[in-house]
Parts: sequence; C-alpha cells; structure tokens
Amino acid sequence: MNSSTGWSAWAPAIGVLLLVPVLLLAIACSTAGLAQTPDATTAPEVTAAPATDAPAESAAPPADGGTESGGEDDSDGGVPTWAWVLIAGALGLVFVGFIALLRRGSSGDPVASQSQWHGSALDAYASSTAIRDIVAANLSADGLGDAAEVLERRWEGARRRINDRTFELRALEARTEDPEALALVRQLVAGLSALRSAVDSHLSLRTGDDAAQLTDEQIAQSESLLKERLAQFGGSLDAFKAYVDKNR
Repeated sequence: MNSSTGWSAWAPAIGVLLLVPVLLLAIACSTAGLAQTPDATTAPEVTAAPATDAPAESAAPPADGGTESGGEDDSDGGVPTWAWVLIAGALGLVFVGFIALLRRGSSGDPVASQSQWHGSALDAYASSTAIRDIVAANLSADGLGDAAEVLERRWEGARRRINDRTFELRALEARTEDPEALALVRQLVAGLSALRSAVDSHLSLRTGDDAAQLTDEQIAQSESLLKERLAQFGGSLDAFKAYVDKNR
C-alpha cells in the first residue's frame, strides 16, 4: 500500500541548521564579553594637609598594592550569566526538536507504516472471522428449543461482539490510504452493519411477546435473512484476506 515519504533523511540536516545559529550566538556573546574593559578608576584628588607643628606621618601603602579609595573591579570580561542561560536553553530546544524530528521520521517510514497496517488488518480479519463463527453457531443452537432468556443472552453476546468489531474496523478504515484496501475495509464495515440489523431483527422476533405464537415459516424467514447477511459478510472477509495476503 502507498505511504507518505518519511522525514528520517531530513532530520539530521534540520538539526544542524538549527544548531548553527545557536553556536553563532554563543560566539557573538563571548566576543562581546571579551571586548568589554572595566572603566578606569579616577585617582583621588590630592589636597594639601594643614600645617601643624608636628611632622606629618607618612601613610603606609596598602598591602595589596591597590588604591585607598576603592577595591578592584569585579568585571573579568567574561560572558554574562544571562547569555549562558540563553545559550543553554537554545541548545536544549534544538536537542528536543531534533529528537522529535527523528521520531516523526521513524513513524513516517513507509515500510514501518505498511507493517503496522498489515498487523492491524490481520487482527481485524481474525476478530471478524470469530463473529462469523459465533453467528453461525447461534443459528444452529436456535433449533434446540432453549428458553427465551437463553436465546436473548446468546444473541446479545453476539451483538456486543459485532459492535466491538465495527469500532475496530472503523479505526482501520481511518488509517487506510490505499484505495483498493480502503474499498475492501468499507465493504467489511457495510457487511457487518447489515449483519447487525439482521441479528437485531432475529433477536426481537425470537424473544418478543409474540415469540410463542411464531410459525415455523416466520422463524425460517428470519433465519434465511441472517444466513444471507452472514454469507455476504463472509464474502467480504475472503476478499479482504486475499488482499492482505497479496500485499505482505
């Protein structure tokens, strides 16, 4: 079956293209930080000391060789903290985006997509075949003369299974892209819907208030309709299985 082209071949290139501007940003921030120089400190203004009789004592120079008015400039000319935070965040986003592209590429791989569809189609065929067998078995058991409660429980179980299989086939229909396969899946859905209507009619007939007054002809007509719908559904199943086997 046809499938869309995957992204896996483009994912590495896209990741590199996203990484390049981040690296350029890091280099630009680093260069700008190194180019900054601390402002020169202004030497304190020297004022003449008032004359006194006592000789002025010489002030001892600072032990660390700095000026008396202020300490060293804390700026070392490196990249500011906010710039490193920005760079780290950008790199994280690039990494997450790159991983997401790889996963998307993997899910879009035509071979993987076809394999997944094939597995789902086989599951749908197996469960639909079980429906056909259950309805056929119920038809055979109807002639055993069971009470209405037994008949109702038996056919209610078949109807619940039909509802479950209809939901499963609808999900498969939404995932089917090949026109031929899509037509076969829709044919299965239509056949199962017709079978469900025949089951509802037969259940209502056999468990209704007038069930005791039913004639053999009325029962035979209901069973004949069920067998006809069952045969149509079986033909759709066989055509669907032939397609699945052909496109392994």
